[in-house]
Amino acid sequence: MAKIDEYDAIEKVIKQYIEGAAKGDIKLLAPIFDEKARLFGEGPPKGKRYDLDRDAYFKDQAAMPLDPPPRGKYRARLVSVQQIGPSAIAIVEEDGCWGPQNVSFVDIFSMSKIGDQWKIVNKTYTWTGGGD
Repeated sequence: MAKIDEYDAIEKVIKQYIEGAAKGDIKLLAPIFDEKARLFGEGPPKGKRYDLDRDAYFKDQAAMPLDPPPRGKYRARLVSVQQIGPSAIAIVEEDGCWGPQNVSFVDIFSMSKIGDQWKIVNKTYTWTGGGD
């Protein structure tokens, strides 16, 4: 269980991720991802694997924001945080990604406290529906 101050700091990073991913705003995402961060996941479509470095992930995110205009379908929520010392795992559920495609994911963020800031060092996700 995360201590309250650390939980609040981790939650702040995740909220910034949600806002940045929704808008495809790299200026919001860049400060919260470590420069060596990676993204791994599957789908859509089923069976397609992704393995991206931070910059390739940012390029994709900017080109395809999760809540493109007109906004309104995308929802995300932090469902779990586990923190041990300078390491943490945060789990986020996302629904309504990419508007009419209505794609859903569960994201598992590995985080590390570097200096005095929490950074995302890895995002692993599972596609849970939509966009077939």
